[in-house]
Amino acid sequence: MDSSGSQENVESSPNTSTSAWADVLMSGNVKILAKYEGKNPAMCCTVFPLSEQFAVGWSDGVTELRDTNEFLLQKTLVGPENMSVTCISAHEFDKSKPKLLASYASGDTILWDVKEGVQLLNLKHERQTLVNTFNSDSTCFAISGSDAKIQLHDTESGREIEVLQGTLDPEVMDGHTDRVYALRYHPTNFNDLLSGGWDDTVQFWDVRYPYSKKKINGPHICNNGGIEFWNEEKFLTVSWRRRHPLQVWDYNASSLLANIKPDDENCFLYCCQYVQPEELLLLGGSHKNMVRIVDINAKLTVASLWNLKGAVYFAKVLPKLDETSFTQRFCFCAENSVYIAEIIV
Repeated sequence: MDSSGSQENVESSPNTSTSAWADVLMSGNVKILAKYEGKNPAMCCTVFPLSEQFAVGWSDGVTELRDTNEFLLQKTLVGPENMSVTCISAHEFDKSKPKLLASYASGDTILWDVKEGVQLLNLKHERQTLVNTFNSDSTCFAISGSDAKIQLHDTESGREIEVLQGTLDPEVMDGHTDRVYALRYHPTNFNDLLSGGWDDTVQFWDVRYPYSKKKINGPHICNNGGIEFWNEEKFLTVSWRRRHPLQVWDYNASSLLANIKPDDENCFLYCCQYVQPEELLLLGGSHKNMVRIVDINAKLTVASLWNLKGAVYFAKVLPKLDETSFTQRFCFCAENSVYIAEIIV
């Protein structure tokens, strides 16, 4: 179902009055540009940099698309049974035919034609589907959720290619044993996939084989933004816990390089995005409902926003209006609000 223009539960035009976020506390060279609200919590987000759009998934099953310049609502995509949108990913290899992969708590995963607002594929699984991601050329995608299995599907046909699930041998643990919340393909190793979730492991997969080739123990990942690559040799994990919520790992050696504690606020983290080439991290979480912008090399917080009314499940970089600009825009959520902010870099 497609509905262009405004929708009942989300304002069509964002609020740009500073009084709309007067209760948000900020430090560093960061400011809020706009805010818009829904009647339900915002859950996930993805960005289409070529077509200058971003999409937000809400807990009532609605995904909205807005432009990244004026932030105006362009289209809504309504999922099944009014179940929460748990994860969305962008497919933009062809700028004229952008696609959106959306997973829902109902177990459905839908591939949407963004321009036409129609379903190209609808896959159903008997579990909550919590995460999805495309591979590096978007020819296939991986999905997973509450049953700990990872399914790989061909993007064009929807055909299931492989199921990654391990042997369930507790002495080997060559797969997950609990909910999977994060999936991330390696940026250059085409067949390499990382996954993480509630079983406090990150599993390393060669997607041509059903069992993971190795694992690391420790990260407690509770969101699809829980794993992020820094470069080809390093990746980061964020954990929903008080101690060591942000960690840097050596990919090839699968060893811990650093526990980063950016400041004294013990925020339980849900999400992380690496901002290149500025060498920054966008972090969001709960308990101290806040967004932090961290200089990854100095391991210091350079800006933050806190006193938000709910947990931050996503913080996503938006395209620059001008590539020569010294500001970087991003969006983030807190409860039923989505904020647009910028930082001087």
